[in-house]
Parts: sequence; C-alpha cells; structure tokens
Amino acid sequence: MKVTASTSEFYQAEHDLLESASEISSTHKSPALNKPQSSINPSPQKTQSPESAVDAKDAIRSSANFSSMVLNSYISDLDDVDLMRRPGEGCNHLAWQLGHLISSEVQLLESVAPGQSIELPNGFAEAHSKEQTGNDDPSAFQTKKGYQTLYEQVRSATLAALDAYPESDLDKPAPESFRSFCPTVGDMFTLIATHPMMHAGQFAVVRRQLGKPILM
Repeated sequence: MKVTASTSEFYQAEHDLLESASEISSTHKSPALNKPQSSINPSPQKTQSPESAVDAKDAIRSSANFSSMVLNSYISDLDDVDLMRRPGEGCNHLAWQLGHLISSEVQLLESVAPGQSIELPNGFAEAHSKEQTGNDDPSAFQTKKGYQTLYEQVRSATLAALDAYPESDLDKPAPESFRSFCPTVGDMFTLIATHPMMHAGQFAVVRRQLGKPILM
C-alpha cells in the first residue's frame, strides 16, 4: 500500500474537512465510548520480532501514536484558560483547535469505517465549526479534561478500526469527496493519524507565549 497524497495537499484541504465529511457522518451514527480517560495517551505498540517488516498498518499506527504523544505533551501543563489563547492574529485558539481535531477525526473515521467512530456530545461539532472560530467565550467550549477524554475515545476507535481493516483494502479508493488529496483508504487513515501534527506548531507558539518549557 502506497500513501500517495502529499503534505501540501493535506494542508490545503485541512480547513474543509469538516464540511466535506458532514454528509457522510450524518448518515452513520454510533454509540459513544464512555470509558473516561485522564490524558491523551498513545495506545500500546504492537510487538514485532527483529526480522518482521513494518507493514502499512504498523506505519500508520506508529504515526498516530506519535501524533498523540506530541499533542499530549504540548497540553500537559496547560489549563483551561491557556486553551483560550490564540497563537497569533487570525489564528484559532487552542480550545477550538482541539475540538476541530476531535470532530474531524470522528467524521473522517465514519467516512472509511461507518459505525466505528464515537458519538460526540450534542452541539460539539457546531461549537467547533468554521463559523465559531471567532468565539472567545470560554463557556462555549470544553474543559481541557473534556477534550482529553473525547480525543482518547476517538483515537482509540480509529486504531481499533485500523486493526480490523484488511490490509489489502487500504489500497481501495477513498470516498469520492476526498480522492483529490487522499486517493486511497490508506491515505485517509494516514490523514487521520497525522492531522494533529498540522496543528502542533500553533500549540508550540502558545507555549512560548506562556513561558512554558521547551519540550521537543
């Protein structure tokens, strides 16, 4: 399985992911995963013998876990007030970005693995839509713990769906609305896995603004 989409194309399309997936996600609903989580923790890596080659699913899983580790590290010592900071003029505050990452992952996962994602709280996707990027009212957004719990739930659902997916099917065409930048299902899983890294730099800027330690 080859990952054919370029990073530049991911960046170009990233702000349109919620809208392009909304019709698909509204068709497929699944029960919420209710197990509470205290932090955004990567799932355990699969153990391999030294002789075994890394396959496509292993590579995607590794990328997903690395992205989660970076995001978890960057918010580890931030509080709810810090999440309302914007890294610069015209940028979205971190609370909105966390909600966007969660909403996008739910919708992207539903597009390739219907029924295997989670159900978000009522109004969550709307609160983190493009129309709400200028909203600075903290009461309209989640707490840090709330974001951490939802992120862990949807990331766990993504990894479970990836594990269950036949590797040969990763080369199948992605849903039509995504094919211009994610031609295959494997590309879709790669996008889901690495989406947090598209935002990581903005979290690092806020950390510098707050005088937080340099982590990486």
